[in-house]
Order: sequence, then structure tokens, then C-alpha cells
Amino acid sequence: RAALGSTGLTDLHHALCSTPRSELMTMLDVLCTFGADASATDRGGESALHLAARLGLADALEILAGTCQPAALLACDAKCRSPLLVAALAGHHDLLDTMLCMVLSEYTPQVSRDAGRPAAHVVSPNDAFRALHAGEVIRSLVMF
Repeated sequence: RAALGSTGLTDLHHALCSTPRSELMTMLDVLCTFGADASATDRGGESALHLAARLGLADALEILAGTCQPAALLACDAKCRSPLLVAALAGHHDLLDTMLCMVLSEYTPQVSRDAGRPAAHVVSPNDAFRALHAGEVIRSLVMF
């Protein structure tokens, strides 16, 4: 799906790791405009979404997630970790709300769990990891 260099990384992986933060959004925009696939994985099954989530790069994650299906935020790497779980494990709770909204609004737009609000609005960033661990997100996705 993407050209892997001798390091086993895609161009997006390289950009996330080596581009100065002040230039990163422009670099990602250019790469995605010319067809870079944010869901393409390295040899360990980690996509650029996984890497952006692990590094806590909210702006980068939004650009990358905007170029692929929301299901890519749930795609597991070789260690069975999705970008959503990677962000939770790395303690990037600010990313979780955004990521949960992207995923749940795609798969459960009509599901309401509390006073008519979509499920993504019920799970706060502080509760997101517990919800993931308890399977609440998965149950929400399955119940659409």
C-alpha cells in the first residue's frame, strides 16, 4: 500500500519523526495531497496514525485521520493496539475525545446513551481509557 524504505517506514512515518514541528502540518498536507496513505503500515503493523497518537500530535492526527476511513483509528498493529489505544496508553487524553468522536460519529451517529447526546459526547477524556478497557466503546460500535 505504500513504499517502505530500508527502515520499513512510510514517508508519513519519516515526516512525523523528522520534520520540525513548525513545518509538520505543511509536510503532511503535501504528502497526503500526493497520495500518501495514512493507514499504510510499517513492518510492525503501525500506521502513521499510531505514531501520531503515540507522540500526542493532535493536529497531525486530525490531518491524517481526515484522509482515511474512521475505522483506521481502530486498526490494530502487530501488538493488537489501535491508534485509539496507543493514545490512551501514552496518556494523551486530549486526543481521546477527538478520536472517539471521529470513530463513534461514523459508526453510531444515531445511537444515544445519555439525554439525546451521541455516545462520543458521553465519554469524557478522563473516562476514555476506562471505557476502552471495559469494552464500552466496542459495545457502542457493535450496537449500531
